[in-house]
Amino acid sequence: MELSGNNNRLDWRRVVAVALAGRHCLGRWFDDPDDLVGLIRDAWVGERPFLPDGLPVIDGVPGHVNAFAATGHGMLGVTLGPVTGRRLTEYVLTGRRPEALGPFRFDRLRR
Repeated sequence: MELSGNNNRLDWRRVVAVALAGRHCLGRWFDDPDDLVGLIRDAWVGERPFLPDGLPVIDGVPGHVNAFAATGHGMLGVTLGPVTGRRLTEYVLTGRRPEALGPFRFDRLRR
């Protein structure tokens, strides 16, 4: 991940560096770095949803009944997706915010 402001330019050198850095996880499949790099497809650049305090928002949307948001996970969206989904589902189905979601309320951003 690169924090470079509003930059949507794909830097192929970074893509290759990330792939090669993780090569040890692939065992002997890719002993030759060129084999691995040659298989990279569909590299992309995208925005990371960060909030000012670095924490995500997982809460009901103020002023809107039955609207909820789970955003701002930054580079941990895939990692935190399952637990976020579980807690948000609990909130939606019961109407009660789980205690674990307290730090992720919308209203903390107004302080």
